Amino acid sequence: MSDRNKALFGLFAAMTLLLGGGCLPSPEPQVTQIEQPASPPPITPTASKTVTSDNGFAFTYPAVYTISNNSSAADESYLLIHEDDVRPEGFVGEGGPPIQVAFWKNRKDLSLTDWAEQNKNESGFYAGTPAYEQISVAGKDAIRFEAEGLYPIKYILIEHENGVLLLAAAYSDTAHPNLETFETMLKTVTFEQ
Repeated sequence: MSDRNKALFGLFAAMTLLLGGGCLPSPEPQVTQIEQPASPPPITPTASKTVTSDNGFAFTYPAVYTISNNSSAADESYLLIHEDDVRPEGFVGEGGPPIQVAFWKNRKDLSLTDWAEQNKNESGFYAGTPAYEQISVAGKDAIRFEAEGLYPIKYILIEHENGVLLLAAAYSDTAHPNLETFETMLKTVTFEQ
């Protein structure tokens, strides 16, 4: 056999083995499992901020929100606006839908629903007593309901010490980030014991 034929034969034999047609058994293929990381919650420690109140509650919100003290009549109030909804300085008109966190002292020691009824503008009950659901948030009695304003709004009123903590999320449509953020923020609310 010529050197050229030997080289071609060797190349042919090597290709045959590589392609699985040779006499040697082919090794079992290695299967690597790729673990998909669990998706992080919308609020992560590195991408969030926490507010701790002098009124004995705290909550965490995503850093993609701008927070300001709201000038409402509440004893303490915060307004959170998603970065996509922040209006430029000098903007005239309605701002984007906010999330509000506010605390009022319950000076008359009313039940949660009585307080909401007697403080309609603050509580969101301004359209009459809405259908509400009794729930618990961080071990505290609370009520959940929805109302319509400039935007649809989801409300939670939580009984705390001698006051009422309100969390309200307005949203422009069902895909608005306020809805998911609102539900996640509820899980971060804590109270001093």
